[in-house]
Amino acid sequence: MNWCPECNILQEGNVCPQCGGALRPLPEAEWGRRDAVGSLLDRWPKAADGKPERPVFLCHRSSVDMADKLTAGKLQAYGIPVLTRLPGDGQFGELVLGMAGLGADLFVPESQAEDARELIKEETEDGQ
Repeated sequence: MNWCPECNILQEGNVCPQCGGALRPLPEAEWGRRDAVGSLLDRWPKAADGKPERPVFLCHRSSVDMADKLTAGKLQAYGIPVLTRLPGDGQFGELVLGMAGLGADLFVPESQAEDARELIKEETEDGQ
């Protein structure tokens, strides 16, 4: 079974019956992947030389109230990829407790930083 990335449908064969585009094989599941959208590196914008754009710090969010995951989810919903760094022993805390005790630092591509700041502006003004 193949899928069309444009129409998001599953179909037998090599050509999408709706748009005429090329069908792709279904991606294989990968253990340890945080999301089903694809790898972060694949979604991260590339510079003219083909290397990933420089990530810039956007904000620090608490993990206790899930603000880190909510903010990252909001940005991803608007098509902005998010790199999450857990300071200290955050990865261990997330594994054992389901959250990083010290919160998370969120980074976005340099070219999308202004848009990301606008999207989270209300959250930042509210002190969250």
